[in-house]
Amino acid sequence: EYKERGRNIVVSRRALLEEERVTKREELKKKIKVGENVTGIVRNIQNFGVFVDLGGVDGLIPASELSWSRVNPSEVVEDGQEVTAKVIGADWDKERISLSLKALASDPWVQSAEKYSKGQRITGKVARLTDFGAFVEIEPGLDGMIHVSAMGATERIKHPKEVLEVGQEVEAEIDSLDMQKRRVSLSLDYKLFEGLGDLPRVHSKLDCAVEKVADFGVFVKLPTGHVGVIANSEMNTRRG
Repeated sequence: EYKERGRNIVVSRRALLEEERVTKREELKKKIKVGENVTGIVRNIQNFGVFVDLGGVDGLIPASELSWSRVNPSEVVEDGQEVTAKVIGADWDKERISLSLKALASDPWVQSAEKYSKGQRITGKVARLTDFGAFVEIEPGLDGMIHVSAMGATERIKHPKEVLEVGQEVEAEIDSLDMQKRRVSLSLDYKLFEGLGDLPRVHSKLDCAVEKVADFGVFVKLPTGHVGVIANSEMNTRRG
C-alpha cells in the first residue's frame, strides 16, 4: 500500500515468497513426474512415513514404501539425510507427491522364485504373532506364515504364543508357495514325524496304547511312534 504521499507505505515479503513458491512449483511440475527418480532432503520423520523436501515442495515416503521389510522409518533414514526416491504418485491440485525407496531396491519375491521350493526347510525369525498364525521372516522383505493348525503341537492350541514368541529362531518346512499372491505357507508339523518308523500298512493289526479320550474318538499310540485316531463310528461301542 502507498498512502499519505509516501509517509505510509506497507510492504510484504510474504507476497514475494508466494510468487517465488508458485514459480518453483511450476518448474518442479516439469521435473517431478511419476516414474522419475528425484533427490531431496529428509525434513520430518513420522511413524506413518517420511517427508522429503524436494526444493519447494514436500514429498511423502509412506512407511510401507521405505523397504521391502517391515521397518520403522527412523531405522531407515535420519533428519537432514539426502535421499533418492522414485515418484509413484503426483497430485498437484492437493500438492501430494508420493515417493518410494522400495521401488529402487530389488524385489525379494522375484529372486525367491528360484531359491525356494515346496518341501524345503528354511530358518527364520518370528516377526509377529496373530490369532491365526505366526509370520516368519525368511529374508528381508520375504515373510512366510505358519498357520496355528500347523505348529507341530500334539494338542490343539488356541494361540501361536503357546508355541512361539517374537524374535525366536525357527526351522520350518515350506508347505506351499504362491508368488503371484506373494504367499509362502510354512509348517512345523514335520517335527511330529521325526525319528518315527514307517507308517503301518492298511488292514494290519496293531497293539496300541490309549493316549487320550476325546468327544469324537480315541487317540492311540502306535508301535511305530505315530498317533492314530479311532473315530466314534469305529469304536464298536454304544453311542457315548
